[in-house]
Amino acid sequence: MKAFLTIGGQCLLLALLAGACLAGAPSKHPKISSAILDALEAGRWQKESDRQLSPDPMFRLDSAGLQVYIEMVEVSAATLAELQAMGVTIEVTDPKQRLVQARVPPAQLKAVAALASVRFIRLPDYGVHNR
Repeated sequence: MKAFLTIGGQCLLLALLAGACLAGAPSKHPKISSAILDALEAGRWQKESDRQLSPDPMFRLDSAGLQVYIEMVEVSAATLAELQAMGVTIEVTDPKQRLVQARVPPAQLKAVAALASVRFIRLPDYGVHNR
């Protein structure tokens, strides 16, 4: 019986620790990739000088915004106009795949993700050179 209580006590302790770890974890957005969200929550891209001091090949950022793929419910003139009204610069569209490559100002990422026509925002798949 004593061994059972010890094992039971250990399981309870692990459950409490796991709950405490999860409670401290940052909340994730259901429509924004974790790589983008983590950078936003870390305060990255707040100032123009930050964008130029720490270039990261994973993030392509310029004065128009962060280059992303926006997975859409549908790609139509109305949904593209809705994105453009939020300051999004459209680069390429693929209506068959319901995909838009665009530049989004970092401050607008969560607002763009909140649109009903947007399913998910993620980084583009960039090719990597082997050396």
